Amino acid sequence: MSSPVVPPATPVLDLLLSHSSESYTERTHAGVFPTRDRSSVDQKQLFAGAEEGLVVAVVSPPTPGSGADLTIQYLAPKSRLEFCGHATLGFLYHLIHVARQDFVSVILEVPSAKCVMRGTASKPAGAHAVTASFLGPPTRASTAGTLILTLPTRIVELMRRVAGAYFNPALSARGNIIEMNVATCGGNIFLDVPFAQLFCVDGLPATDAFFTAATVPFLTEVALVLREFAATVPSVKTATESVWSSATAGAAPPLLLMFYHFHTATEGHSFVLYDEREVDRTPCGSGGSALAAVLHQRAGMQVGQSYTLRSPFGVAFEYTLVEATADQVRVRVQTDLPC
Repeated sequence: MSSPVVPPATPVLDLLLSHSSESYTERTHAGVFPTRDRSSVDQKQLFAGAEEGLVVAVVSPPTPGSGADLTIQYLAPKSRLEFCGHATLGFLYHLIHVARQDFVSVILEVPSAKCVMRGTASKPAGAHAVTASFLGPPTRASTAGTLILTLPTRIVELMRRVAGAYFNPALSARGNIIEMNVATCGGNIFLDVPFAQLFCVDGLPATDAFFTAATVPFLTEVALVLREFAATVPSVKTATESVWSSATAGAAPPLLLMFYHFHTATEGHSFVLYDEREVDRTPCGSGGSALAAVLHQRAGMQVGQSYTLRSPFGVAFEYTLVEATADQVRVRVQTDLPC
């Protein structure tokens, strides 16, 4: 399809502002806030009364000469995110409803990632869902390779206490040693940790039984203490500094932590902790993309290959490796959002 994003006489931002000042997409748990002056956004007021986990995509005029239709930035309740895939998808879902067309395509400038990216959304006549996707910003895995960490006994005991029957006793048998990888997407820095190192996943009668909203509280507690510990480990610091210095300038942002598990070659689950203690309701667009960089570098994932991740809240994203060079990849993230 080649439908224009909006009628030629109507700039995208004008169209968004003419419909509402704010919008919320439940499936991605993301908001959209269009403004002509992003410096005037009151973050505290924007999140007043909001549920946990909300991310707002703030869209504003693009930088002259960028070639973009809009600039997009991302706010969490207590911080600014460098990039947010699920808020981008939520924005595209909102845009196609505002434009009242069966297909939209828009170029978005992401200042923190120093790039532009194309996002699309489609809803054929009679369809009950919107298919939204974007080609994400450059994504890199740390060249330090897989990191080996020995967890302090106090952390292992906390995990045992909060996880209960889900705790994997093999962790103690391995001397409390775990593996993790560091990768960045759009400026966000992720610690990628396989679920099965810490939790008994494969032994459950049904794999999906573990990945539900009911397990989120103890996953959060484990993720918080693991992230706090990892941030003090010299090898993790070195790895995060390397991916950050190759992505942008300035101080590195807070770490995000991602638990993941593949129960088939192309299907899995993920849990992502960001901000101070916010949990992503989705599989995480940037987190799943960062994982693709790790899989490309460590496991030979090839251009054109895809996998699907599902969050504990039942939201699924598909990730496709579209481009790969010696030091970075780009990933297309796609999802279907019910109307």
